[in-house]
Amino acid sequence: MEMQNPNMKKPTVAILPDQLVELLGCISSKLERQQGIQNELGRALLWLNDLPASTVARAELEISKAARLYRYRQPPKPRFFWLSARPSGIEQLEREPGLEYLFIFHMDGTLREAALNKIASGLPSPFLFAAIAWRLNDWAAPVRVAAAECAKRVFPLTAADVIARAAIVLWSRENSWRRWTIERAVLIEALSRPDVAEAFADAVMKKQTGGVTEVLLGALQNGWLDPYLEQLAREAAQPAVRAVACSR
Repeated sequence: MEMQNPNMKKPTVAILPDQLVELLGCISSKLERQQGIQNELGRALLWLNDLPASTVARAELEISKAARLYRYRQPPKPRFFWLSARPSGIEQLEREPGLEYLFIFHMDGTLREAALNKIASGLPSPFLFAAIAWRLNDWAAPVRVAAAECAKRVFPLTAADVIARAAIVLWSRENSWRRWTIERAVLIEALSRPDVAEAFADAVMKKQTGGVTEVLLGALQNGWLDPYLEQLAREAAQPAVRAVACSR
């Protein structure tokens, strides 16, 4: 019997389900062949929306790899246009509705920026809300600016329960982000909405398992949960949450 080396690292568990990886690969191939992708893209977005908000940072690399979002598609020069009519990434983004939700994970910062500039409606899931928040901390300054403008447009249009579910992750992590500066304000404004505060307090109160005390302590710094402290102290499912609420 072979003994396992205790120093060996455990294999990383994939974030994306196999079905989504297959769909993303198909989308990439069809984009290369200039074929329609709306059927596959619609299904892929449903899978993306089901991913936990907590996985955004780790899912980013898997998404870009599966969809081959690291290729730079150079627009053909005019004198070679008759040989190749392959569209650029920007042209594909403009042509395909919904592609912006994949391209926010593109390895090309210009395309991440363009994708953020295209998003104009409320976000349908905590995962995509967290993805926009993650772009506020992007390593490229122009992308952070585009993310802030995107957030100003779409965060007010996003349902409170979507933001609240993402907030359970974001309140414990946003203080560790170091690249952003003024971009942080737009996220805090969204997390501090009264309807989001109500939905967040309800979610924390009902959460049976999992650490939420750090999240609660982060959220309490702004005073927006103060109206719900008494109820949390009485009714929260977790004793640690009740203790934090009682201590305020």
